[in-house]
Amino acid sequence: MVKKTCNVEECTKEARSGYEMCTLHGGGIRCTEFECMKSAIGKTEKCTTHGGGRRCTEKECKKGAASKSDKCIS
Repeated sequence: MVKKTCNVEECTKEARSGYEMCTLHGGGIRCTEFECMKSAIGKTEKCTTHGGGRRCTEKECKKGAASKSDKCIS
C-alpha cells in the first residue's frame, strides 16, 4: 500500500488517513477549543493543553501523561 504525502507544496510528510494533508498542515481532527489550531489527541476532541488525551494520575495535576506512562514529565 502506497501512502499519500501531504498536499502542501514541498512537504514530504505523510498525509493523515482520510485527509489530504499532514497533521502540521491541518490534516486530522482539531481541538474544539476556540481559536486553538492544535490536533485533538486520541479519541478526545481536545489537544493535551485543553484536556485531551490521558491525564497525569498525580493528585491535583492537570497535565497530560507522557508517552505510555500515567504521569506527566514535570
